[in-house]
Amino acid sequence: MGALLSARLCGKVSKTLKFEKTCFFHTDSSIVYHWIQGEPAHFKPFVKNRVEEIHRLTEPPKWNHCPGRENPADILSRGISVKELKDSELWWHGPPWLRQNEQFLA
Repeated sequence: MGALLSARLCGKVSKTLKFEKTCFFHTDSSIVYHWIQGEPAHFKPFVKNRVEEIHRLTEPPKWNHCPGRENPADILSRGISVKELKDSELWWHGPPWLRQNEQFLA
């Protein structure tokens, strides 16, 4: 599960670099987002174990849902010309809400 890898990576990088700032996480899967916001005991073992680990490593309120149409990584998987990519605001700067201040994300 990509969300679990993100949580693990943030922990390792933060510890290694002695990074004191808050990490925010984004998933384009509404299902994964709701799992993370939910109570692990409600899920079957495979999901339960991963959600429990995500909860140990991160805080659920620090997770956000990024719809696929606002996910820069999805641009390439949907197919785009070099010219369109070069001119893509989403590719180079991300979705507008990502540039908001921390209160918006919390």
